[in-house]
Amino acid sequence: MSSIDFSSGAPDYKPDRPVIDLNVPGIETTPLWDELISIRIGQPWAETAIAGLQFYDYGTPGLSGKPVSPALGDRIVLVRAPDNQNDANAIEVWWRNSVRLGHLPRELAAEVAPRLDAGAPCRAYVLSPGNGEPWSAWALILGEAVRPAYDRHRAEHLRRPMPVSSDIDDDIPF
Repeated sequence: MSSIDFSSGAPDYKPDRPVIDLNVPGIETTPLWDELISIRIGQPWAETAIAGLQFYDYGTPGLSGKPVSPALGDRIVLVRAPDNQNDANAIEVWWRNSVRLGHLPRELAAEVAPRLDAGAPCRAYVLSPGNGEPWSAWALILGEAVRPAYDRHRAEHLRRPMPVSSDIDDDIPF
């Protein structure tokens, strides 16, 4: 199986880690699969660990009696928590509208919170369900709310473009 390349056709894309690998059996039936086109055409996106899993509802018994554990591709909701006493930019991560999994890391929340407050759209999905240990679950966030993180990531990981060959070989007779 090959990984999906989110570089939007840019041959000089150099990720800081392997490209997102969504070649997982069953992913085609999840809402995340439908977002691949958005990503390919340049929709801003960011990957992030979900902070605080050990402090919230991950792994606690759900209504079925089984431990709460989201699956790859599940839709999650980002909810602003401006009254959080530890961080006025706090953004909580909720699953199935009633289970608080954790929150976004402080640095990302500081960038995303003002944009969410201004009405910038975003959608989020479980990228890796984790195991309940700190920082083990990952989310994929899409939309204008993560534009600064997306732009910074691309600037850091795109190499300088090659010179256009027509600029340097006009004198070669073919």
